[in-house]
Amino acid sequence: MKELVRYEKYSRKDIHDVFSPDTNFTPQTGSWGLHGIIRVPGTQHDYIFLVTYGKKQSGHEFDENIDENGILTWQSQPSQTLNESRIIDFINHDYLKNNIIIYIYF
Repeated sequence: MKELVRYEKYSRKDIHDVFSPDTNFTPQTGSWGLHGIIRVPGTQHDYIFLVTYGKKQSGHEFDENIDENGILTWQSQPSQTLNESRIIDFINHDYLKNNIIIYIYF
């Protein structure tokens, strides 16, 4: 398995090829080519966040920031609610048991 190096630049395809090499990647389509939140294949509570700063969708501008302490503020899709299973996973995230891997695009 190819390893990722912190602070290096990766495309969506590069990330896909590491985490899901046995599936097809199609740009602008499906989980790997389009979505911002992807469950790591073969896991229950590990996720990949693909964050694009300054993105607008359907007239909604996302408010994202990394403060001077390295704290990321990131908004989910307007259609997501606090009752969704993966949002509950994020709220209850235990970094000792599971991973949330973040890729930020500027």
